[in-house]
Amino acid sequence: GAPETDLTDADRIRPLDPRHPAYVVYTSGSTGTPKGVVMPMGSLTNLLAWHTGTYCGGIGTRTAQFCAVSFDFAVQEILQALVAGKTLVLPEERTRLDAYELAAWIARYGINELFAPALVIDAVLAAAADTGERLDSLTDLFQGGEQFRLGDDLRAFCSTGWRRMAHNVYGPAEVAAITSSTLPEDIDEWPGSAPIGEPVWNATVHVLDERLRPVAPGVRGELYIGGGQMARGYQGRPDRTAERFVASPFGPPGSRMYRTGDIVRWNGTEKLEFLGRSDHQIKIGGFRVEPGEVEAVLSEHPAVGTAAVLAREDAPGTVRLVAYVVPEDPRRPPADADLGRALRGHIAEHLPPYMVPSAVVVLPELPLTANGKLDRAALPSPAVTGDTAGEGPRTDREKTLCALFADVLGVADVGIDDGFFDLGGDSIMSIQLVARARRAGLALTVRDVFEHRTVAALAPVVTESAGVAAEEPGAALGEVPHTPINHWLLARTDDLDAFHMSAVLQAPAGLDPDHLNRALQALLDHHDALRARLTPGPDRRMEIPEPGTVDAAGAVRHVDATGLTGDALTALLRTEGEAARDRLDLAAGRVVQAVRFDRGPDTPGLLLLVVHHLVVDGVSWRILVPDLAEAHEAAAAGRTPELQAVGTSLRRWAQRLTEEAAKPAWIADAAWWQTVLRTPDPRVGRRALDPARDTHATSGRVETALPADLTEAVLTRVPAAFHAEVNDVLLTAFTLAWTRWRGGGGLLLDLEGHGREEHLVDGADLSRTVGWFT
Repeated sequence: GAPETDLTDADRIRPLDPRHPAYVVYTSGSTGTPKGVVMPMGSLTNLLAWHTGTYCGGIGTRTAQFCAVSFDFAVQEILQALVAGKTLVLPEERTRLDAYELAAWIARYGINELFAPALVIDAVLAAAADTGERLDSLTDLFQGGEQFRLGDDLRAFCSTGWRRMAHNVYGPAEVAAITSSTLPEDIDEWPGSAPIGEPVWNATVHVLDERLRPVAPGVRGELYIGGGQMARGYQGRPDRTAERFVASPFGPPGSRMYRTGDIVRWNGTEKLEFLGRSDHQIKIGGFRVEPGEVEAVLSEHPAVGTAAVLAREDAPGTVRLVAYVVPEDPRRPPADADLGRALRGHIAEHLPPYMVPSAVVVLPELPLTANGKLDRAALPSPAVTGDTAGEGPRTDREKTLCALFADVLGVADVGIDDGFFDLGGDSIMSIQLVARARRAGLALTVRDVFEHRTVAALAPVVTESAGVAAEEPGAALGEVPHTPINHWLLARTDDLDAFHMSAVLQAPAGLDPDHLNRALQALLDHHDALRARLTPGPDRRMEIPEPGTVDAAGAVRHVDATGLTGDALTALLRTEGEAARDRLDLAAGRVVQAVRFDRGPDTPGLLLLVVHHLVVDGVSWRILVPDLAEAHEAAAAGRTPELQAVGTSLRRWAQRLTEEAAKPAWIADAAWWQTVLRTPDPRVGRRALDPARDTHATSGRVETALPADLTEAVLTRVPAAFHAEVNDVLLTAFTLAWTRWRGGGGLLLDLEGHGREEHLVDGADLSRTVGWFT
């Protein structure tokens, strides 16, 4: 039997060598025969060393194993997780195909990393935004396989959470990954499409003209790749290997470089930008497709005389594979739907789903150029329509589904018996169909689309979207149990009225006071916490009265600031802010104050909002400010403000959290925590702290600038070496420094989080709830 110890070179036929093959992955071939890319062990280990040394994460990080194993991006996705000690979480196939299910799965399993093509990322984030799923655990999005266009859902996602990063990883299968870029934290700095970035470790990139001469920055050229990240070549294909892996004039004798066929340029920030292909090779759904391979399969069908396949982008951002065929029998009609369906079925029998054209256009002949070559620009758009002789929609639901089919597929008319896939739909389009149906108020899944296919079959299956689950009437009103942060605050002092948060907003010039009052009233009535009161006495209770009990007009003060600028305006803001703070009164339920600074009819004014901290936190401001703007827009237009529904009320959350805390598992933990908290704090200085002297007002700051090389190590190499996050490294360094300075065996630190831990309460949705949740 095999030895129980690790193998050594003595046990092998020959010693291990970095040039030995690690894996073979097949890519599309222009002649109809796929090419097997042989990746050596040295290139694979270089890829993994670069990834784990560049990106954070280790033990405790949860990575979605989303990519199909035939997709070369899966090598990086799977192996980087395993070598770093991460947890690889596998979704079911139906979850992979449904953006709504995938978004819910990411939230349910606490996924931190997702590797996927841009279309999948966009669909998941759109589904999450549609359902209110916040995806709090998801911190890193790795896009590979397509041009990374940066849409609104991605921008909104990365701007609304701590350390949400988007990374663009570029590389043909022949090099696995060769460049990468991480988008800035400030989304205002994002371009329209992400650059493909800078080379990975031990790799070289060259942007060359047709004579293999380097081009200047900003000039288009073909990308060639050299160094330690290349494949050995194509399995059993020396001719294709010699064509693509060419001699390098930039290295020592015998060195090679891979000709990608991709057109790129260096931008002003010394990063590469992808511009397109130098040939007709394309990518569909993140997979590289050689149209010639699809053409070869089409040509094998006895009904096909001539065939051409290409990608079309008739709608921005939607790339579709379209086949054009000339029938063997010239008597076949040009618009032969039966032939189109038969040919798509024929291709599906021989090729994977992503290589099946979304439409087959039957033509009497293919257009040619003056030189006798295929005139691709003259090929018509696949103006597919449903069977106009078929039955039209009979109900409102069928009418909605027909419109959705037509919208997603880009066709003119759809009958209730027309098949979604017969009209050119594919798996990616089915995800788009599900997303748009949800927004139209219909709930269905990708599996429903695959199983039922036609409007007539789908209509009985779909249901009306429930939207946000409503609480029973009055559930948000009444006494609110104190949450942990409330208990903490009440234990510190009885003088709470001045404890507040504030924000200064720009207001439209000539703001109508009545419009402001109506907008603020809508805010007070909609968000329960803004009407809260704290009863006086030793046993202080929080209560929330009915909407309408707090008058917005009494909470607004109007101040003339015409002509004031600079220090004078700042002084006025400070004076009015202090006065607004002093007007806060928890016992009276006066927790919101607004001050409007009128700077004249032609100058934008200012709006100061002062809110008691007991009913608001940092996340709440991201709800209140957009809601106030939306309510004011409606009021100014003469409409009644209708704000988006709140999921779980503050009162229901507090009740459920109190119930959860009483469960035996948490009670068992409490004794340990009480022991930890009873440990006396080490002395900070030479004397004990004096509450009268050592306050925030008398504190100071010490700032030190770290050199770039040390900062880079702290942010990248050190966390990777210990399989930790950056904050773990910083906290450890702080504790070590403290121990070295003051001695002792440890340090108890207070760390603050947002507190919206929805996983503690089944069915909780706090994405629209205002309150203090820390």
